[in-house]
Amino acid sequence: NPRQSRASIGVMPQELNLDPFFTPGASLDMQAGLYGVPKALRKTDEILRLIGLEDKANSYARSLSGGMRRRLLLGKALVHSPQILVLDEPTNDLDIETLELLEEVLLEFKGTVLLVSHDRDFMDRVVTSLMVINDNGEIEEQAGNFSDWESRGGKLVSSVSDVRTSDRRVALEKTSKPSAKNQSEPKTVSRKLSYKEKRELEDLPDRIARLETEQALLEARTADPSFFSGDSNEVAEVLDRLSEASNLLDDALERLIELEG
Repeated sequence: NPRQSRASIGVMPQELNLDPFFTPGASLDMQAGLYGVPKALRKTDEILRLIGLEDKANSYARSLSGGMRRRLLLGKALVHSPQILVLDEPTNDLDIETLELLEEVLLEFKGTVLLVSHDRDFMDRVVTSLMVINDNGEIEEQAGNFSDWESRGGKLVSSVSDVRTSDRRVALEKTSKPSAKNQSEPKTVSRKLSYKEKRELEDLPDRIARLETEQALLEARTADPSFFSGDSNEVAEVLDRLSEASNLLDDALERLIELEG
């Protein structure tokens, strides 16, 4: 279910994709609204304290340092209390204070953390297992941190050419050995749609287009620097409708996939 999956995952991207005219407080509040978190249950002030931006709550994002912007990205990933936290190169260009804060937050996080990083020292301090791509292009789980894996004989490929050589070898093995599973499994036959389902399938593209347009218009309204300074009831109404439109769009896309087989 796309809606449930989205609600269970928090993502801290590598890119500093922040609206320069939003304050940290407004950014966190809007992000919570996009995830459908009711206003009474939002933890904006708590997260601002957690990421050390309480005194910058009303400053424009454009005035924040690089480290502070990274903190804000982390806060946005936590607004809906996700069970899984995904971080893409989170230590890039971090100052020592922010690096220590990030480490503390990750060690105290109660869910699962998926970390993509080239920072071996940071991985040694926070991870408990590694997902390693072996010479055959297969993913293996290795217990312990990076140093533990190295001590057991693990090593990184020395160059891009090594990766390409390995990829070619795996590709040749796969093409020379037809899969017994593929030979034995019968082809899946798509079920016949009812008249009602056919009509629904015909209408879905237009419905999806309408929802995408509405979503884009609502997102444009929330991106206006003056949006959050307007009437609080109107702000809440727009955020609620944006969350509802996003959920309806997820449902429509899921239904389209289901009907198309």
